[in-house]
Amino acid sequence: MSNLLKDLYSKEFFEKFSAILNEIIPNFDKKKFQQKIFIENWQEKELKQRMRHTTLVLRSFLADDFKKATQQIEEIIRMDIFRMRMTRVNAIFGWNSDDNQNYNLGCFRLSVSDDEDAEADPLPARVREVLSIPRHRR
Repeated sequence: MSNLLKDLYSKEFFEKFSAILNEIIPNFDKKKFQQKIFIENWQEKELKQRMRHTTLVLRSFLADDFKKATQQIEEIIRMDIFRMRMTRVNAIFGWNSDDNQNYNLGCFRLSVSDDEDAEADPLPARVREVLSIPRHRR
């Protein structure tokens, strides 16, 4: 089995994802969706290329109306394809150092697992290790 992160986007993943889309999107065509996903150069695509391609294909199946498409995306997120834990790791809102308004909602770390007992630690192990050292000794 491959250890490449890009291989999370596998046939098995898209089988599960298609089943969810079928419940949410009226007249969803699973076969057409998967044909559009697994194009000729799919194996050569790197992680971010696969993510972008999947996003573009998914968009073509969502409702044309922005509000309805947003509702569909929210429903997809709520479905239990994976147990997900989202942790806010950095808040960015208001004014930045260049005095340009910045209306970002923040940065998030997203951990994905199909393990029923998954737990996420918002700190990398090395950071946790350093923080365990008393402040005066760091």
